[in-house]
Amino acid sequence: MKKKLAIMALVGSTAFATSSQAQGLLGIGATDEDFESGLPFTATISADFGWDSNATASSGDKDESAYVRGGIGTRWLTGNRRTSATIGASFSTIYYFDGLEGAEDDVFYNARASVDFRHHASRRLTLGNNFYYTYEIEPDYTIGESASRRTDQYHYFYNSTWASYAWSRRVSTVARYTLSGVYYEDDIVSSSEDRLTQTGSLEGRYLLNRLTTLVGEYRLQHSNYDANQRDYLSHFALAGLDHSFSRDLRGTVRVGAEFRDSDAYGTDTTPYGEFALRYFPNRESSWHWITRIGNEDSELSNYQQRFSYRTSLSYNRVLTQRLRTNFGITYVHTDFEKSDFNFNDYNEDIIALNLGLSYRLMSNFDVNAGYYFTAVDSGQESREYDRHRVSLGGSMTFN
Repeated sequence: MKKKLAIMALVGSTAFATSSQAQGLLGIGATDEDFESGLPFTATISADFGWDSNATASSGDKDESAYVRGGIGTRWLTGNRRTSATIGASFSTIYYFDGLEGAEDDVFYNARASVDFRHHASRRLTLGNNFYYTYEIEPDYTIGESASRRTDQYHYFYNSTWASYAWSRRVSTVARYTLSGVYYEDDIVSSSEDRLTQTGSLEGRYLLNRLTTLVGEYRLQHSNYDANQRDYLSHFALAGLDHSFSRDLRGTVRVGAEFRDSDAYGTDTTPYGEFALRYFPNRESSWHWITRIGNEDSELSNYQQRFSYRTSLSYNRVLTQRLRTNFGITYVHTDFEKSDFNFNDYNEDIIALNLGLSYRLMSNFDVNAGYYFTAVDSGQESREYDRHRVSLGGSMTFN
């Protein structure tokens, strides 16, 4: 790891305040009630065999290859009504049998760690911290921080510390400090995309009625790149609301503007929005729809602006006592604008889909099947590709 990858951060919620409990799109609409429940400790060993139609995400000749993957993971839940913590970690490795053109190795690694902590210091004050770290090679479209093309292994981390205070039954404030960064092992990508981003925010909340909370928020964000002249400072002015349509369905809206001052390109004002719906019809299923519209850090250093619409829908369902399924789809539309070298502006569309089935064969052993599809349609033909992956394997869980 070439950089110092850590530090802490700040975000918040009261009994009627919303907090960002995860990074990227995953944090939109998350609340203080989203802490997990279940067995205090679980450990999982898994392995699967699969086939990848385009392992290097190439727009030209495709590297088809069979692969094998093995991994371990653990999750620990602890606490009580006043203090709660969820700790998770996993590691896996994947080996491509046929080799990958241009890659130094046929083996790749994936490591993840997360810690979510919440403490009710008093009836009015709630404190917490959310940490996430990953080391992987595949872009995560729901987070939206890494390059959208597969490049090389990279590190991404996110840490957010938060404090929420209820001034009265109706009025509360939420203060946050968030630190995130992405660092690539590929020297070419690293030279232009490695960055550290700090975000501070203050949120004022007014409980309009039992179902609706009005929200106003100010954010200050600074991103520091290793590359020269790519740093920027942004101010966000946002307004919105949190609303419970029913006991099982709740929504979040934030709309406003970002005022960005870049070292290289000067000032610019663009619209910004966040939207989420979370639906829990019963204990066996859940739906999450999350959307973000606004500027993103450009993965092409020749372009000043990368304005994106990014939306993701996920579904989980326990079909029977033994059979479970999950489904997810993410769509990203991006406009690359204002080239340094008079290249034409262009847009790009990405669709990423995943489908999984799991069958409980024995009390702690599951058979798993998965399908993954990615397609990129771009104004630059060299960035277009499609990719299919299928896998079949098993996992054993201990608790």
